[in-house]
This record gives sequence, structure tokens and C-alpha cells, in this order.
Amino acid sequence: MPERVSPHAGMSDETLEHHMKRYIFAQPYVAGKTVLSIACGNGYGEHMFATEAKAARVIGMDVSEEAIDFAKEHYQAEHLEYRVCDALAIDLPDNAVDVVVSFETIEHIEDDIGYLKELRRVLKPGGIALISTPNKAKSLKNYFASKPLNPYHVREYVPHTFTQTLETTFEITGFYGQKTIFKRRWYMVPLYMLYKLFGRLRTIERRDYEVRPYPKGLLEETAIFVAVCT
Repeated sequence: MPERVSPHAGMSDETLEHHMKRYIFAQPYVAGKTVLSIACGNGYGEHMFATEAKAARVIGMDVSEEAIDFAKEHYQAEHLEYRVCDALAIDLPDNAVDVVVSFETIEHIEDDIGYLKELRRVLKPGGIALISTPNKAKSLKNYFASKPLNPYHVREYVPHTFTQTLETTFEITGFYGQKTIFKRRWYMVPLYMLYKLFGRLRTIERRDYEVRPYPKGLLEETAIFVAVCT
């Protein structure tokens, strides 16, 4: 299972698609802004911000020197820079950026609250944080596992644990998701099996990765959460 995603990395179309859709979703928020993108990886999304979204300045940071070297070689643009940096000690002063983008990062970090506080520190008053993470219940096997099946994740969240964690530091102004799925909970297993047996899951689950408002139905959730915070 790969830790980083890039169009150059030979990823599956599905894996690459759900990452790209998040960066497209974020573009209206970053246009004309100073943007910090944490765990930027190979830099393709940050290049989109600097070119397609017309951000005023984009700073991509990642703990991996290898990833940053790759980004500098393949995804350079005007007003775009990359730095090697630990997410718990961001190399920026207080109130430095208008937007923080943190896609698929918080699940990798032991001190999730400390990480959110560090994002808050560098964000200007009234600034926006865009934070995504996978749903622990993205599959029944993962939901019932004692620890995430992805070996790079220290924890994963269900909706209420994710929002409660964010609300220790931020106010959530928008909650979205990607890939609508049948709700995976222990008490839903009998219904899940019936729906699967009779093919009903196909009518409930959306296989695309468009970022949509989080579903309100009792039977649905999403495989990935995307929160807009201030």
C-alpha cells in the first residue's frame, strides 16, 4: 500500500482520482490566497493551486526530503515553494497564511490535537483549514479491526470522533465526503448483508469520488471525510 500519491507513481486510476477531486474542491478556497499545504508529498496538488487556482503563494511542506526533491524537480511554478518540515513544528510564524490544506495527514500523526493546534497557530484570524481523512468504517474489515489496516495510519476516525477532534481547535463550517457508502456499523451488519445479497448496495453506494455535502440519510456515510474549518 503506497504512502504517497502522484500521477508519476503508477497509482490506480481510482486512488489518483479521489486525491485529485479534493484538490479541485479546494481551488475556490485558495484562489488569490497564501496557502500552506501540509504533507504535500510529490507536489502535484500544490502545482494545481499555484497554476489552475491562481493562489497568490503556495508553500508545500513534507517531512520526506525525497518527496520534496521530487516536487522541486517535477512540479515547479511561480509563487510555489517547497520545504522539508515536521507537521508538529511548522517552519512559519504565527498568523502566516490564509488557508491551510491538510489532506490525508491527521491519521498519520500520533498527537492529532497538537497537530491541529499547530495548524491554528500559523493560520490568520478568519482563515480557513481544509482537512480530510479516511473513514475507519470505509470497509467492514477495517471498521472491526483493532488498528487501521493501512500500516501508515496510527488511527482512523468515524464521523463523530473526527468532528469532536476538529472541534477541540476549530469551528466546522462545512462537512463533506467522498464516495457514498452503506453505513458500516455492527448493528447494521444484518441489513448490510441483505442489501448485498439482493444487489441493493449498488443503488445506495456511489462509486465516484466527487466531494459532496455529507449524506443525511440514516443508511449512508462516506469513505472519506472533508471538513471546512475556521
